[in-house]
Amino acid sequence: MMLEPRRGPSALIVDDDEATRAIFQIALKDEGFDVETAADASSASRIARRRDFDLWFIDQYLGHELGTDLLLGFRNKSSKAKVVAMSAFLTSQLVVEFMKLGAFDVLEKPIDLHTFVGTAWRAYGSRVSSWVPDERADTDGASEGSASSAERWAGHVIKGSCSNGDFRTLELWAKHLAVSYSTLCASCRIIGIRPHDARDFARVLRAIRRCLATRSAPAAFLDVNDERTLETLVQKAGVDLRSIPRHSILDEFLHRQRFIAPDNLGFQIVRSILASPSRGNPL
Repeated sequence: MMLEPRRGPSALIVDDDEATRAIFQIALKDEGFDVETAADASSASRIARRRDFDLWFIDQYLGHELGTDLLLGFRNKSSKAKVVAMSAFLTSQLVVEFMKLGAFDVLEKPIDLHTFVGTAWRAYGSRVSSWVPDERADTDGASEGSASSAERWAGHVIKGSCSNGDFRTLELWAKHLAVSYSTLCASCRIIGIRPHDARDFARVLRAIRRCLATRSAPAAFLDVNDERTLETLVQKAGVDLRSIPRHSILDEFLHRQRFIAPDNLGFQIVRSILASPSRGNPL
């Protein structure tokens, strides 16, 4: 008996530009995706009524319709698909709006095909650029599709604290997380944290976790070029980053740090994760 071939991941591309739809459709089909396209929100809704998709790619401006309105209606149906939003006219406000509606990532047009395909595989949950049916990526927290904004931000921080190298810029942190710069900044702003403060909190957390595993000074794990910058980090960290620390330095840092308000939900989730026996141990 001939077995039916296993179907690959599926995607719906919603964009009012015909050429864009065609290029993105070909790119995903070459990767093994089952792809359909729609030129507007009405067509997308009709297609979605007859089948489910693993991924949606939604452009913001669809003629007289908006991608945010389509995404709102899509989320109200409690679909488990992940959504990647796109726009050639991206603003911080629009990124935040998309993220509040649950978008997995937000891409600014023009989008090169390498970024587009890579985002598709990240959203789907695969580690490789060829379909492996049973493979799913591990995460450091709740899944991107179901996590709250605070949980998603906490996951970014924990993953950042596991980085092999220091990330002096938000761009480097976003690259390590495999998310776009705009998405990372939006995840911070949504829960009331300045992106640069979030970055420095994650940097110092990483340095402290590393120093506990090696018995070195935390400053040794920070890519800092001048004493003034280091002093600023020390003051906001509330702990000595220049000398070999006591074992209690992580608890002291979480208690004394001034990067993030202690009553912030995202910060509280990070503390809870680090307190867990399975995640709180030094690297």
